Amino acid sequence: MPATTPETALTELDRSILLFEEEWQGGKSAKSNAIRQRFGISSVQYHHRLAVLVDDPSALRSSPQLVHRLQNVRAKSFGHAR
Repeated sequence: MPATTPETALTELDRSILLFEEEWQGGKSAKSNAIRQRFGISSVQYHHRLAVLVDDPSALRSSPQLVHRLQNVRAKSFGHAR
């Protein structure tokens, strides 16, 4: 059985979304346009996938700081800490 790496359970799109989210520095409207251009999906589709990734153990192993930050943002927006 081959050894697995943290990224093996993530799709190429998942890894690209995590990288994009880590690197993004612009504003919200510019981000929506960049998402559409880079991924060919709507901002809603992107954020839905990102929300799924926040709970994915493979994403956590791949990008722990980003996933923890997003989990904290989500917890604060729902009024409770992680």
